[in-house]
Amino acid sequence: MRKTAYPNLSSILCIGLFAFFLLCSDVPKMHNVTLVDGINILLPKDFLPMSDDDIGQRYPSTKKPVSFYTSLDRTVDFGLNISKSRWSGVDIDLLHKIYKSTIVESYEKVTFTKDTVEYVNGRPYAVFEFISTFDQTTKYQYFQFTILAQTKVEALQESGDLIPSNANHILIFNFTAPSGEAAQWKPVADKIMKSIRINANRASRSIPSIAQPEVRGLSPKTVLEQLNKNKTQKKNANGSK
Repeated sequence: MRKTAYPNLSSILCIGLFAFFLLCSDVPKMHNVTLVDGINILLPKDFLPMSDDDIGQRYPSTKKPVSFYTSLDRTVDFGLNISKSRWSGVDIDLLHKIYKSTIVESYEKVTFTKDTVEYVNGRPYAVFEFISTFDQTTKYQYFQFTILAQTKVEALQESGDLIPSNANHILIFNFTAPSGEAAQWKPVADKIMKSIRINANRASRSIPSIAQPEVRGLSPKTVLEQLNKNKTQKKNANGSK
């Protein structure tokens, strides 16, 4: 009678470990980075802080970020910025709608692969992963937006641990890579964004204070209504041509 040959257990384990290491090889070695006191994140070890001159040359129209890193070949960037305008309350769903409209209006073409609200380490974020096209340049981008104050008490208080001039601002985390390398950088971007940890009290003190405009800005709801109105007018104008 012929005996059935069963695979050796050690061989199965070796194959499993090999497959595991192949999967892990897609993500480079990461290390913990303090963007500012109170905001920590994992970044690839070979990412370096971008100089002011480099930021000025590559992003001339961009407000100077709180923190900006780039890959060794300077083709992949990660940055943290803070909004100029303050946010009323902690309505993350409304924040998501406004920034989605802003992204769509900022490019000639946008194809979303992720468009949602997610919780990362207990904090809500408006999350957008997409391929953008502008001026014949196509990029892979991953954005996460959150409110510096995490709760309504933090967002509304005028004294205590949080600095009121910063508590209601939006933190903007962004990752950008060439669209042709999206498959390579997607797992890296995802790991970076899911590693964000924020201590609102410490961050509100360490982030440079934002000068407030003399005239009070529009409410988030009014901003969204205006964005939708502009979008409708643009569609009507194109349809009448």
